[in-house]
Amino acid sequence: METYVVNRSIVILVIENNPDQQLLIGYSLRTSIPQAKLNFATTANEALRYLYECSAGQLPCPKLILLNTHPSQGESGWQLLKELRTRYPRLPVLVLSAQHDPDFIRQSYEFGANSFIVKPQNLEGWELQFKRLAIYWLGVVTLPPAY
Repeated sequence: METYVVNRSIVILVIENNPDQQLLIGYSLRTSIPQAKLNFATTANEALRYLYECSAGQLPCPKLILLNTHPSQGESGWQLLKELRTRYPRLPVLVLSAQHDPDFIRQSYEFGANSFIVKPQNLEGWELQFKRLAIYWLGVVTLPPAY
């Protein structure tokens, strides 16, 4: 599968607290979607502060959010997703998780995820996932205007 070319740059906010995962995600996204402008947040507060600055016109607004979450985070893991759905209902949120648990996946959608992506196990898998993501979210879907 070749790299998907987007005619314009697209801002993606990645909310991931693991530095190693940030490196993998960043490298894979830049390889798969060269026009992607990535912004990383490691906490819910960082992510919300970034989005506030976007809505105030101080930073470019993301078209997609990639949100890492895990069952060990408990209710706090879902709180950010709920907050994003309340404050930015049109902004697509794609949950990234290593979990394959059907209940966890169901909960993600119930709390407002637009998509659920199981984290790949290696760099090749990440690149393939993001090429597929680019084809669907940037080629097939018409994203809403900035909030």
